[in-house]
Amino acid sequence: MVTRVAHIGGGARPAKSLKITILSHTDIQKFRSECTLMEINQELQLQLEKYKQDFRDLTEKFLISQATAYSLANHLQKYKCEACKDIVESVLGEKLPVELRRPAEKLAEKPTLDERLRTCDVLIRSQARELTQLRQTLQDGKDDSVLLKQHLKDLLTHNDLDNHQRQGFRESLSEGYRLAERLACKLSPEPYLFSTEPFLCTEQQQK
Repeated sequence: MVTRVAHIGGGARPAKSLKITILSHTDIQKFRSECTLMEINQELQLQLEKYKQDFRDLTEKFLISQATAYSLANHLQKYKCEACKDIVESVLGEKLPVELRRPAEKLAEKPTLDERLRTCDVLIRSQARELTQLRQTLQDGKDDSVLLKQHLKDLLTHNDLDNHQRQGFRESLSEGYRLAERLACKLSPEPYLFSTEPFLCTEQQQK
């Protein structure tokens, strides 16, 4: 950098001095470098603020997830689920600090849309399995009813039975009764008790 002094004026007026600074190529490069460093510094500051906000968001999500897992583990512990025992113990073994647990639990109390959708999906799948089982039960009952109908039809077509045929008739009647009992067991929502009293009484009377 060079500084020159120029004298301006003339005649009766006193001369004035004017300082002119001339920047060299090196000074210009240095100035540009300083500007570039300032821009880089500002950019880094902005990135740092962004990363700090991202970190706060991730911390909040982590606390919510941790509180949710802790709440679910407590819920499973009440049911004494052996299959989940190891998971429950591992979660409850890492309890949240009290000062962090309360705000996180408050946020976890409100289920998100994803959680509600997952719950609905589980319920739908469970109901679908129940409907499939019910459909299979009805199909089995339909098959048994067809067998029972055919069996009774065969019994009703026999007339004038001798002693040997009567014994076979009683056996066929017993088989029809068992088919009816099996059909009732499948279609009844409550446990159905099988009874053989009518056939026992019939056999005793015949003896």
